[in-house]
Amino acid sequence: MIAKRERVVIIGAGGHGRVCAEIAASQGLDVTGFVDSGNLSATINGVPVVARDIFELSSHTPPKTVSVFVAIGNNITRSKVCAEVASLGYQMPILCHPHSWVSPTVTIGAGTVLMPGVVVNANTRISTSCILNTCCSIDHDNILESAVQICPGVRSAGNVCFEKLAFVGTGAVLIPSVRVGAGAVVGAGSVVVRDVQAETRVAGNPAKKMTVQASKDT
Repeated sequence: MIAKRERVVIIGAGGHGRVCAEIAASQGLDVTGFVDSGNLSATINGVPVVARDIFELSSHTPPKTVSVFVAIGNNITRSKVCAEVASLGYQMPILCHPHSWVSPTVTIGAGTVLMPGVVVNANTRISTSCILNTCCSIDHDNILESAVQICPGVRSAGNVCFEKLAFVGTGAVLIPSVRVGAGAVVGAGSVVVRDVQAETRVAGNPAKKMTVQASKDT
C-alpha cells in the first residue's frame, strides 16, 4: 500500500510562495493549494488558489486535513499570519531544501524555510517562521529568534544573535559574536562589525546607522 502524503497549503502565491511550494514538493509533501487574496480562482504552476485568507480556508478545510506554511516575505506580516494560523489549530511544517546542509545539532522551529544551498553549522538555534534564503551560511552557535529573515548569500560567523523580526540583506557579512537587534535592518552587502540596535537600519563597510536627510524645502 502506498503511504498517503502529508497535504500542505501555502499562504502567499508570489515568488517566495512559489519557491516554498517547490521545496515542499521536493520533501514529498502534497501541495494542494495556495491562499492568496489577489489570485482567487487562478492556478499557479499547476496548483490552485483555494482561499483568500486563512479564515476562508478554515471554513472549508479543517486543521486535521492539511498543514499550512506561511510564505510571506514581510517579517511583521508573516509573524502576524503565523499567529493566526496557529490560533486556528493548523500545524506549520519546516521546509528544508534537499540541497541545503544542516548540522544534526541544529534546532529549527515550525514554519521556517531553508532554501537551496543554505549551510547551518553546529548548535545553532533557529526559532519559528524564519527565512534562510538561497546560499546563506550560518556558522556555529548562532541564535535566530522568531520571524528573522536572512537574504541570499549572507555570511554569518559564529555566535551571532539575530533578535526577532531582524532582516539581513543580500550578501551581508557578520563577524563573530555580534547581535542584530529586534526589527533591525542590515543593508545588502554590509559588513557588520559591531552590534546593531533594535529598530535601526545600518549599511556599508563597516555597517553604520543610516540617517534620513531633511528635505531642502524644509
